[in-house]
Formats: sequence, structure tokens, C-alpha cells
Amino acid sequence: MPRKASSKSAAFKPTSVYSGPRGTTDTDYSSYAGSRLDWHTLKIFILGALAFTVISFIVHMAGAMVDMGYYMMPAYFSVWSPLMMPIAGPPPIEFTYASLLFGFITGAIFVYCYTLVRRAMPGNNWLSKGLNYGMFVMLLAGLPTYMSMTLLINLPQGLLVSWLVQSFITYELAGMAAARFAR
Repeated sequence: MPRKASSKSAAFKPTSVYSGPRGTTDTDYSSYAGSRLDWHTLKIFILGALAFTVISFIVHMAGAMVDMGYYMMPAYFSVWSPLMMPIAGPPPIEFTYASLLFGFITGAIFVYCYTLVRRAMPGNNWLSKGLNYGMFVMLLAGLPTYMSMTLLINLPQGLLVSWLVQSFITYELAGMAAARFAR
């Protein structure tokens, strides 16, 4: 036996007529801040990623010069990737290109994360916010990575501590750059 239409179903209006909160879409995200990629936002990401790449490259090149004794120890040749050290000696140019590309990608992620948390960073100006963000990333990523490498990879502690210091310098300088570009 067919059911009789209830009074509720008789009052149903199609979506095109209904003007309630779910009329055409569930949520209109276009009104949220930062929901669209404009030229200013793109400029922040590109300049911040470039700054991170340059800072990281300079800091790690200086660190490699200081740590060259560790890299030349025959006992650790098997640890290095074939891209970094296919034979004993300096890395080939392909390693430099890969380092720059990875630095740019990491820099873009670094700057993007800063734009997400910049209002939560303590400080009254871009400099203090950048330094606090650099320390935040160091405590969140740099220090745990150092502790994990100490447990998992057979490398001299002096080299690992050097990498930790290089990370700290990179995060602090790049944090200032990200804060400067994203203010």
C-alpha cells in the first residue's frame, strides 16, 4: 500500500528555490583570508624559498669546509649517498643541483608554514617573530632529527653536532627572512 505524503515532504522545495545555508554549496571558502593565491602571496613564497635556499646553501657549504675531515674518513664512505660521493672526493655538480632544488622546496614549505602560524608567534615585530619561528622549527624538527640520527646512523658525534648547529643557524636566519617577506 503506497504511503501518503506527509505534510513535511509536501513543503519540500528544490535546491534552486531553497535559500537556506545549503542552498547551492555547503561552505563558501572564497571569503576566508588567504584562500586565493594572488601575486603578493606568490611573491612571498618565491622570495622566502629563494632566501631559504641561499641561506641554507651558504651555511652548509661553510659547514662542509669545517667538517671536511669527517667527510674524508674512509670508514664512513659507505654512509654517503652515491649522488653525494660516487667516488672519494668532492661531490659532483649534480649533487649541487639537487641540493638547490631540495633547498627551494624545503624553503617553500618553511615559508608556507610560517604564513600559517605567524599570528601565533610571540613578538612585536618581524625580527622577533622570525627568530621565534626559527627556534620553533628547530625545536620541532631540528633537535628531534639530531636525536634520531644519533640513535640510527653510525656517524661521529662531532659531525652530528655540527649539522645541528648548521640547522639552528639556517632556521634562525630563514625565519627572519620569512617574517620579513610575509609581514
